[in-house]
This record gives sequence, C-alpha cells and structure tokens, in this order.
Amino acid sequence: MTAMARVRVDREASMAYVRLTTESIRYTESFGDHRLVDYDEAGEVVGVEFVGIEGGADMDGLPEAERVRAALIESGYRDLTGVG
Repeated sequence: MTAMARVRVDREASMAYVRLTTESIRYTESFGDHRLVDYDEAGEVVGVEFVGIEGGADMDGLPEAERVRAALIESGYRDLTGVG
C-alpha cells in the first residue's frame, strides 16, 4: 500500500478518482448512482470514483472517507459534502 494518495479531477467530464493504493483492483462496489469504490483481493479499498462532481463529492457512508476527503483537499478540490 502506498502512503500517498493520487487524485485525478476532470471538471469537464465532472468526474474525480482518488487512488489510495497501488494494488490491483479485484472488484468494484457502487455506492448510489455517483460513487464507485474499487477493492483489492483482500477487500481493502484501492480507490474511489465520483461521477457528477458538479454538486460536490459526497463522502457520506464511504469506506476510507477521511482518507479520500484529505486527498481531495490536498489536491485542491474543495467541493465536499458528508464528512466534517
């Protein structure tokens, strides 16, 4: 697992992806219509994708929400909802 998260924000496509580890993605779980969470073989979160970020990135109920939130803020993305 890497210590630093990588963030890609595409405002034109209204999408963001936060990659928390370098592990391979084994499966993806949907958290509503606009959030997808990728997991590795061990069931650990690899990354989170947000679709439709023009309304903000909703952290509510996401696994690793604090890490994802911190990574987005550090990258300069500030439109967050759902976590502190």
